[in-house]
Amino acid sequence: AALFPASSFAFSGTGANRSVTITPAEDRIGGGLVNLRVSDGDRSAVASILVFVEASIVPPTINGLANISIDEDSVGSDAFTIGDENSPIESLSVSAVSLNTDVLPDSGIEITGTGANRGIRVTPLADQSGIAQVQVTVSDGEFESAQTIAVTVNEVPDAPTISAIADATVDAGTSAIRDFTIADVDSSLDAL
Repeated sequence: AALFPASSFAFSGTGANRSVTITPAEDRIGGGLVNLRVSDGDRSAVASILVFVEASIVPPTINGLANISIDEDSVGSDAFTIGDENSPIESLSVSAVSLNTDVLPDSGIEITGTGANRGIRVTPLADQSGIAQVQVTVSDGEFESAQTIAVTVNEVPDAPTISAIADATVDAGTSAIRDFTIADVDSSLDAL
């Protein structure tokens, strides 16, 4: 198909002031010499224009990425797809960063999958709850797109803990003292 079929040209204006709108064929790139001819019926004049059509630059895309909600001390995941009209899918890179590393460190984010089908796996810090915004970015090396999702980590009450206590043998009429420790990540130690 021609870069500039006859339907590519629309003329407007009146009198001496005229315009031409040039619309190349869809999904075509390249260059060409366009000759515009004006005629009075007997004689004509020609003006030439060199027109280059460049590929439209569309950044890569991220689709289907959704917010994630999980309970504390668990792992969450979501699937999504990436694409790029201008670059091979294999050339795209995907990265993610947490905007609240007190709940979800960058090391707790893993991008999985290959090609267009990708996934994100999140592992928050132990015994932490809250919301971490995660920015996922896809890049073709020149252009990039980013999408931010919320990872909500719901608080789950943890049971208090007690350390092991050594066995004791006690003679009648005496006592034994054994030390131990207690902890509770959700409550003050004075409340135990």
